[in-house]
Amino acid sequence: MPAYQAWSGVWQTEYGTLQMGSPDGEWISGTYGNSFRISGKLSQNMRRLDGTWSEGGSRQGAFFFEIAQQGGSFAGRRWPTMNRATVSKPWTGRR
Repeated sequence: MPAYQAWSGVWQTEYGTLQMGSPDGEWISGTYGNSFRISGKLSQNMRRLDGTWSEGGSRQGAFFFEIAQQGGSFAGRRWPTMNRATVSKPWTGRR
């Protein structure tokens, strides 16, 4: 399976079920929890996703995910704002 296809599908995360769409070029988006959204850009090797999350319009921040080699899980961080210098929390997912 090409690396970019590994992102598509359903993931179980600590922030709820994350449904990721198919990448549109280097960009990918998805929804999680109670209609919350993510959008991000894939790295050149398609293994890292950097982007933003939003919850309810006014809450938003930055995140990144790195997918495991076999594509069955990812690990990353989530920041409470767009400033990545602030304290972050883990954000992981499994199929």
